[in-house]
Amino acid sequence: MIRSGVLKILSIFRHRILFPATSFLAWINGYSLAFMGSVYGVARLSTVSARNSKIIHDAHQGLLGKQLLILGTGPSASSISADYVKCFDHVILLNHAVSMVPYLLNIGFAKHQISFFCADRKRIIEVTSALKTANLPLSNSIFFPDFPYSVFFFDLSVVPALLIGGWKKWNAKYIGPFAQQGWQLSFNEIPMLKKDVKASFDRFMSGGPLRPPYIPYTVAFSCILFFSLYRPRTVRLLGCDFSGDFQVYPVNETFDLIASWLGDYGIQLCNDSRS
Repeated sequence: MIRSGVLKILSIFRHRILFPATSFLAWINGYSLAFMGSVYGVARLSTVSARNSKIIHDAHQGLLGKQLLILGTGPSASSISADYVKCFDHVILLNHAVSMVPYLLNIGFAKHQISFFCADRKRIIEVTSALKTANLPLSNSIFFPDFPYSVFFFDLSVVPALLIGGWKKWNAKYIGPFAQQGWQLSFNEIPMLKKDVKASFDRFMSGGPLRPPYIPYTVAFSCILFFSLYRPRTVRLLGCDFSGDFQVYPVNETFDLIASWLGDYGIQLCNDSRS
């Protein structure tokens, strides 16, 4: 009901008032849309995160001491083989890698040994059909949006994934007057606020409420930290080449930093995409 009301209000801004793109009124229009969408997103996240986090947590406690594979869709994913994948106890698929579910099932994985993780609104919309076809347990499909505004743009009831993130601190910081993405996660900084993220990660690992830290640059980083809570023995990546557009960010340095953090908890992190 709340979402319906907000949608009606925003439809006025989005469809009925047409301002010249460079006008001051267009600037106000963009900010109003981003603000109201963000308010709705934060409210929605706050109402569902605690419940969904418990469901996810209960489903993944068996990963203690296990070997995990985080699989992306970068160039190195083409080198995947059954012998390689069978070395792992659990596979986490990032974004479009959800299309690998039939392959994993064919080589002997059960659905409860496969998880899906996404942090991007556009990506989860793109893969919704594949996610429905995969039919993974709902507890194994995780959407951790980087913007609360992301929650507003589609009906989560048709996306087979659990929404988390309501405990996050949000910055009233905008990407630009016409980007209309609203508040960011407070750790979504360039460069990353390393001390803040490390402190958040240590609190997360202390066994308190599920409060996974968010790291910019690539969904792989937030996924690594999220699944570290379950204290696996090793976490390895494939299809996470950090090439192309990623080269403008310090992704390899950030990965090595995260590896050192996990090492403090006895977790080995390795990116096989580099091999």
